[in-house]
Formats: sequence, structure tokens, C-alpha cells
Amino acid sequence: MINVSCLFLGLAVLFSLLWRSTFFGSTDQLVGQVGKATTDLNPRGTVLVASELWTAMAEEPPIAAGEAVEVVAVAGIKLIVRRITKRKETNDD
Repeated sequence: MINVSCLFLGLAVLFSLLWRSTFFGSTDQLVGQVGKATTDLNPRGTVLVASELWTAMAEEPPIAAGEAVEVVAVAGIKLIVRRITKRKETNDD
């Protein structure tokens, strides 16, 4: 029973990663996208970018929840973001 649960969880994670890479073509296309911090980033937290929640690390922490962020790099499936002071238009609001 545990093996079946582990298999199901592994497949769910795999499909999630494949869906993200298929949707964007590449996670590198996220660089330059604007989003919003959904939790405090000090230095890690969660951001909403391209209508998806992502684990992120702040380039210069802390970043408060609700602040606008820009993706500057992608490390695996984690986004590296920085605070932006001038709000760019985004579809996440």
C-alpha cells in the first residue's frame, strides 16, 4: 500500500513538472515575468507568477508578502526574484 502511494505521489510530481515545462516551453521563459510575493521572502517564500504559485528565493531579502517581484533567474524549479518598486502590469491581480 505504501509503495502504491509513493508511486502515485511521484507521478503527480512528475506530471506537475512536465505540465509547467510544456506550458512555458521552458522555465527560463519566466525570467523577466512580474508577480507578487504571497508570503514573506526572508530569503525563501512563495510567489505568484504567471497564475502559478512558485517557491522563490529573494535576491535581496526581505521581501514582504504583497510586494511586486520580478523573476531574475530560475534554479531548478525555484525562482530567484527581486523586489520591484514600480508596479508592472500583471494578470495575477
